[in-house]
Amino acid sequence: MKTISWSDFPLPLVQVNPPSLEDSNSIVITAYKNGIFSNSAELQLRASKTLAQHVNSEFHGYLASSNTMALTACLISIGVRGKHVVISNFTFPATLDAVIMAGGIPIVCDIDSESLVIDLQELRKTLQNPEYEIAAILPTRVFGFVSDLSELIALSDSHKIPVVVDAAASLPGKRDHWNFKLHALYEVFSLHATKVFGIGEAGLVVGSHDAIERVRQRSNFGFVPDGSLKFMDGLNAKADEFTSARALARFQEYSMDVDFRYNFVQIYKDAFSDYSEIQIMSDSVNTIYSYFPVIFVDEEQMLRFQKEISAFILSRRYYFPTIKSGYIGDATVVFSENLANSESIAKRILCLPVYVSCEEEVKQEIKALVEKTLEKIN
Repeated sequence: MKTISWSDFPLPLVQVNPPSLEDSNSIVITAYKNGIFSNSAELQLRASKTLAQHVNSEFHGYLASSNTMALTACLISIGVRGKHVVISNFTFPATLDAVIMAGGIPIVCDIDSESLVIDLQELRKTLQNPEYEIAAILPTRVFGFVSDLSELIALSDSHKIPVVVDAAASLPGKRDHWNFKLHALYEVFSLHATKVFGIGEAGLVVGSHDAIERVRQRSNFGFVPDGSLKFMDGLNAKADEFTSARALARFQEYSMDVDFRYNFVQIYKDAFSDYSEIQIMSDSVNTIYSYFPVIFVDEEQMLRFQKEISAFILSRRYYFPTIKSGYIGDATVVFSENLANSESIAKRILCLPVYVSCEEEVKQEIKALVEKTLEKIN
């Protein structure tokens, strides 16, 4: 991975950090020895187990071809076809796509203004609506912030509705940090190249043994595992051995990279510390920081800030536009009446880059640039 230096400006939005070819090739040679490159072969099974037990030693895992395919397989395994699935208005299109591909009808719900996860009060209203036959709830963990969803899961459990979490970039940096009071039926992590655990393209599903076996079946065209060649609803969501080798190679340095990112964002925290009207999300030692999100007072202030830094640092309006504002497809989508928080925050939020390897001089220059820009726009 190339160290970020000031000669690289404008500095990139993402410091892509794939595993080295040497490390990946030293692992994928197993597939060549076995002569098997797909269909849940040795490396896929090993990567699935290694990564799942890193999340929580009691979990089982399934490494899929992408986060979107993994989410779709989870929803198919639940049986959402023709039924409603609650999602966040503040999420990436992939979350909506997974519901549609699984045959579900998305209900788009508002978010809490602090956690940016589905708002519990709005969720209660939705669950109490007799017009909906809700088969699953699909919240999104944003920007690598690992919030405890136990209260949301408890509410869902009280209605006997399973929870599938689009955990996106929130793969924990340390083993067994996924210690919440309640767990979702499935947590699905993205291993896309732009994520902190980036390997190109893949998705990791974690859950109980039985739940993972259902996803494994639906990810393999829905074939019934009795040799009859009969099949249920399914799709091809299998990760191949090349993907699995990259996942195993990337895992070797992942925890160290998360620590570097957590330390890097201190420059942003210091720069924004004197501007209480600008919202910085509360973090913890478990926060992964795929980006550093900043919620400005209004869209005009955000756009001025972005324009001022654009010649030196690339930034991104992530989860913008919202599902409500951005979707122009022809699938049936139900929108909650109140989407005020998500619509407002999506217009005001800006994501700044977070680097693993960066010269100290560059870090200080970034801090100085942000401070100077804040003074100019306030």
